[in-house]
Amino acid sequence: MRLGIDLDNTIICYDEVFSYVAKQRGLISPDWLGSKWEVREAVRSTPNGETTWQSIQGNVYGPLSSLARLYSGVFRFLWRCYARGLEVEIVSHKTEFGHTGKIDTPLRAAALEFLKGEQIFVDNPSSLIEQVTFLDTREQKIAYIEEQRFDWFVDDLPEVLDNIKISSETRKLGFSPDGMTDFMSAKRVRSWGEIESEILGKWTNEELSKVTLKIAGTKPREIVWIGGRTNSGIARIRFKDERLAALKIYALDVSHDRYSAEQDAFDSLNKCGEVAVPKALGGLRRLGVGMLEWISGDEVTAPNSDHIDCLLGFVKRLHGLRHHYRFRSFPNASAAIFSGWELQQQLHQRLDQLRSNSIGSRGLHSYLDDEFVPLLLEISSWTEGNWPGHHYETRLQKPEMTLSPSDFGFHNCLKQEDESLRFIDFEYFGWDDPAKLCGDFLFHPGMNLSDTLKLQWIEGARTIYGAQALERLKVMWGLIGLVWCLILLNEFRLDHRARRQVAQGDMSATSPDSLSTRLRSSRSLLRQVQFQYRQPLLLV
Repeated sequence: MRLGIDLDNTIICYDEVFSYVAKQRGLISPDWLGSKWEVREAVRSTPNGETTWQSIQGNVYGPLSSLARLYSGVFRFLWRCYARGLEVEIVSHKTEFGHTGKIDTPLRAAALEFLKGEQIFVDNPSSLIEQVTFLDTREQKIAYIEEQRFDWFVDDLPEVLDNIKISSETRKLGFSPDGMTDFMSAKRVRSWGEIESEILGKWTNEELSKVTLKIAGTKPREIVWIGGRTNSGIARIRFKDERLAALKIYALDVSHDRYSAEQDAFDSLNKCGEVAVPKALGGLRRLGVGMLEWISGDEVTAPNSDHIDCLLGFVKRLHGLRHHYRFRSFPNASAAIFSGWELQQQLHQRLDQLRSNSIGSRGLHSYLDDEFVPLLLEISSWTEGNWPGHHYETRLQKPEMTLSPSDFGFHNCLKQEDESLRFIDFEYFGWDDPAKLCGDFLFHPGMNLSDTLKLQWIEGARTIYGAQALERLKVMWGLIGLVWCLILLNEFRLDHRARRQVAQGDMSATSPDSLSTRLRSSRSLLRQVQFQYRQPLLLV
């Protein structure tokens, strides 16, 4: 299989560099947040905008190209291609020099230097890229793609992929991170995770063996693919000396580094003497692959009071470590919130992501427009008006925060023979509001708790975190419930489905019945939230 891939704005992301230059020149405000395309439109709207934009491009693609970055997931995709022996060629429409004022900027040399610095195009057999081809014009690029008859080609421009001169035998993926670009002859993808899913799919045993060798320094004797959940896949590795380890393939996401969150959390907790979590055994950060101690055990299918006490004991120990020096500079948990306003904003972001990156579903959009959004506006207004203590926008101080696994509950525990619990899956670990931790625990659909056990959790949390945290939870109850209404709809999201396909090795489409079930579950929870948000019975 031969793959062709565009370079600028497909492999290399320049968004932050364009924003930086435009801010330096006073063309956009210092607090501007937006993509390259949004910066372009803002610059072009100024006097002499087109000339200014060309000047900015010359600087960004030339002397400032070292400030750019690879899109999240590019390195792993290329490594997997290399591990499988697939040929990958970069095909770029880029002139040799760009003109910035009176200076000719060597654009091609700058691009090659960037690729070498990222260790993906090097002058030895380990190069992940077979060849880099530059063409002076777009027409020459299109002709070259047709001549080479690649099996796949990935580009961000419809002007390239939709050209009728390119053979239909070449399968085409249109890269559009913001989901705003339409392609007629290519399947639109928003991330390299989707590209990885579409072209490579499930990890092969050969790939898993090679990555195990790189991490552990020895080949595995046996590899058993266990599968995974939405964001990660697990393989059980058995070495020649019968040692077992878990090889974990993390979903790659520029907004949250799951690999670092979990590996660093386990490493730090291990060093603090915590034995209820696996040992971190190393990994490859750029590939998003880590190795952990293999934990055997049973699922907690019928939780009891002793199990709740185990959970409370664990979060109490975590809370006690919040002053430890190892966690002073630890990042926030994924989707952490430290004020009512931040929780409200997170809800709107989740809603936007669902709207802009979901499969076409009239039922979904009707539900969001007619039922979800009106209640969101109602609950947001009530929550802001009843926020306890500080202002709605005032952030918690560090002493009020806690170290949180975030996605915490019996669904991420394994019961040992002595009835103790081991805690796994810390991909979202970090600093958070303990009120949110408590609320997420109670709302999680994977939990099967009686009201008695829920009250035990609430009273235990009150003892650990204090009455103020529970007062916040009482007021933010409705907003947390709405978050979970959206989480239940993740199966509609294309990025979510792509991560699941790589993690679970399941390349089949989600069935309409499954989507209908998710929609019904979300609607049912929405009704509960509607009747409870002013006075959650368990928290009275």
